[in-house]
Amino acid sequence: MKRISLVLTILALGIFLISVTGALAQRASKRVVPVTTTIEGSGALTDPTVFNYRIQSVLLGPSHDGVESVVSQHQEAGDYEVNALASTSRSMLVDLRDPVPNSNPSPPFSLAQVPAKVETKSYILYGSGKVRGMMALNSTLITPLLVRFDLNGTTYRLWMNSTNYPETNYALVTCAGVVDPNNPDTSQCNQWRIEPSVTQPDGQKKNIARLVRVYTKGKITEEDHGDFYVSFSVNVTNP
Repeated sequence: MKRISLVLTILALGIFLISVTGALAQRASKRVVPVTTTIEGSGALTDPTVFNYRIQSVLLGPSHDGVESVVSQHQEAGDYEVNALASTSRSMLVDLRDPVPNSNPSPPFSLAQVPAKVETKSYILYGSGKVRGMMALNSTLITPLLVRFDLNGTTYRLWMNSTNYPETNYALVTCAGVVDPNNPDTSQCNQWRIEPSVTQPDGQKKNIARLVRVYTKGKITEEDHGDFYVSFSVNVTNP
């Protein structure tokens, strides 16, 4: 009887340890993961007809989570964001000098450095965030993308989300590096590149984005301010 009791105790302990380990692993998989963000660009060009990145950083190098009031992370739900809305030194360059004809564009400016954030919204397509969990070198994922910026107390959004704005284009996320380079087809991604998913008829790789002004009195509403071509390249690494 003692032997049976001991065996049952050991089995119960084993089940308990498995349960605790699984719970801890699940909790760890849902935690926020700090990442490093590099937004490509070399500054605005004088001639707006020349191809250039329309979303750029402030040219101070990579952004790190928690440094200079910047949030750079994979969210618990699996999407990615770089948020510099609260930073006094890490504003972003937003260039609205390439409007889509006949879309009634009415931007608040042509070109400006503004507090901004960039965020994937892959949950809109897949029900949950998929960027963080990407596997395999050079694999790709299309995702809605949001660029939010603030100007004199007013919030604007550039939406690349054809689910809600049919004329716009999704962004393309590419796995640019993996944890185990010796097994690139099965390894977890640790580098990501976020770019437009469309090459336009003029040969330039740029998305169409809808610009809206956000009102929050009573409920959130969006006022249409036209469509704009936007080009960008956001590189993300963990760590």
